[in-house]
Amino acid sequence: MSSIAIILKRDLPSGLIGNVCACLATGITGINPDINGSDFEAHGLNYKGITKVPIVVVTENALGIDEVLKRCVKRKMDFVLYDGKAIKERSYSNYMKVVKLNPPEKREILGIGVIGEPDRVRKIIGDLPLLR
Repeated sequence: MSSIAIILKRDLPSGLIGNVCACLATGITGINPDINGSDFEAHGLNYKGITKVPIVVVTENALGIDEVLKRCVKRKMDFVLYDGKAIKERSYSNYMKVVKLNPPEKREILGIGVIGEPDRVRKIIGDLPLLR
């Protein structure tokens, strides 16, 4: 069984929160497509599979989102990043170029999606507040 968490920078505008969460969730399904349920029909409607795994959304604490990234790397977790450079770019290829050219100290991580065993994910997010 897997657990999924999305960690966001504090104080993002609500529209950006939705977009960052959507992008990270689609990236997580790329890591493990088995987390998606199967399609089914009910009452004349076709329901496409959604995640079978709950997704908790939290925000960074006073240590910041870079600390969360360090925790993910240290514990060798599977994760997806949303860099703020994505906001201005109109194509994925340009987004990749800009992120690759940007030095690590200038990156602007707005969100991280992490997937793994529940205990390991809790070690990453246990001290982070829920998004409210």
